[in-house]
Amino acid sequence: ANERFREFADVDGTFDERLFVNVAKLASSPAYRFGEMRKVRGLGAAVIVNPRLTRDFLWGDSVVRCSGAETRIGSEGIENLMSPFQVKLSAKWYTELRLSPEPGIHELISNSLFLGVEHDGSTPPETATTIFPRENLPENYIVVFVGVFSADKRWPLQRFAEAAKAIANERKLNVVLCGGPGEEYLADEFGRHFAGKFTSLIGKTTLLELADIIKNAVITISNDTAAGHIAVAQRCPSVIVTPGNHVGRFFPYPNEVASKQISVLHEMPCFGCGWHCIYTDLAANEAKPCIANVEVNAVVNAANRLLAARG
Repeated sequence: ANERFREFADVDGTFDERLFVNVAKLASSPAYRFGEMRKVRGLGAAVIVNPRLTRDFLWGDSVVRCSGAETRIGSEGIENLMSPFQVKLSAKWYTELRLSPEPGIHELISNSLFLGVEHDGSTPPETATTIFPRENLPENYIVVFVGVFSADKRWPLQRFAEAAKAIANERKLNVVLCGGPGEEYLADEFGRHFAGKFTSLIGKTTLLELADIIKNAVITISNDTAAGHIAVAQRCPSVIVTPGNHVGRFFPYPNEVASKQISVLHEMPCFGCGWHCIYTDLAANEAKPCIANVEVNAVVNAANRLLAARG
């Protein structure tokens, strides 16, 4: 697995043995790649399953090839991260490729179809947590998660700050700002626009501590990122600023699965682009138009609907 998720796997009792890889290094360092692939081969696996529904050539498919397993199962894939030639070539590395999901079907349902079972409509199981020190948290707080994998997928910090201030003032709530390691600098820009007291925990939590913080929040406001999925699993009401790349696949969740989650979108004719954005003249860190144009009022109204339902 990707080493970023080591914490979650280490507290799960499913796996007898675990092998974690640095995905970026796997692609950039031939020596590291050789060493890790050798470990995979050394497992002597009889069966290998690649459960990713968006396949990639350099990571998942290559691991399948190097495993040497007699049975190699994967998905035909959707929005695969490779060229048509790579798709054709890597398909030969599998003994069975299951039908790819239809566009717009949520990943939970697609994963069930991959397994050959019908999704029962249940919410994902609660995420494991590590208790974050309560003395470092205010009472009755909103989590504002500004972290994101790529800066062009981040809702502008000014809008995050304006939305957080409106919700906090109306509901008499505190604000806890969260994000990943290396994003600590975002707190300064957020603070300039927020112009009030807030608690920044950016880069100060593990994933399991973040899950605990979200579990005990009144509501979470987030980009389209892992924090939104954690909020769903922790039954925390959440508003997700959702881009148009593949609406319905990850967010929003089906209502019967996550009634406490609302995706806020700025609909555009180019929805469904799969991150092949037609706006190629944007600066490297500039948010895509489908994200940047999400209105503050839309996020605030969605939060108020969830909070009113919560009572």
